Amino acid sequence: MANYYGMLIDGLGTAYLNGFAYNSMRHLDEEQVPLRFARAEEVFQEQALARAASRMDQVESLLRSRRTATCRPSTRTHFPTKP
Repeated sequence: MANYYGMLIDGLGTAYLNGFAYNSMRHLDEEQVPLRFARAEEVFQEQALARAASRMDQVESLLRSRRTATCRPSTRTHFPTKP
C-alpha cells in the first residue's frame, strides 16, 4: 500500500513483546526514493483529475435537473394566492 501511494516508508512492522504490540516503520532503501516521489506525483494528479470529473458530473446533474424542471410545468410547485 505504501508503494502504491508513493509513501516514503516501506511499510509498518508489528512485534509482540510480553503481550504488548509494538509498531515500527520499515525504512525505505535510498534507491527507491525517486521512484516513490514520482508515484506520489502521479497519485496527486489522478486524485485531482478524479475530483474535477466528480465536480463536473455534479454540475451537469444540477443543470440537467434544472432544465427538466423548467421544461415540465407539472414539476413546479404552485402556491395558492391569497385573495
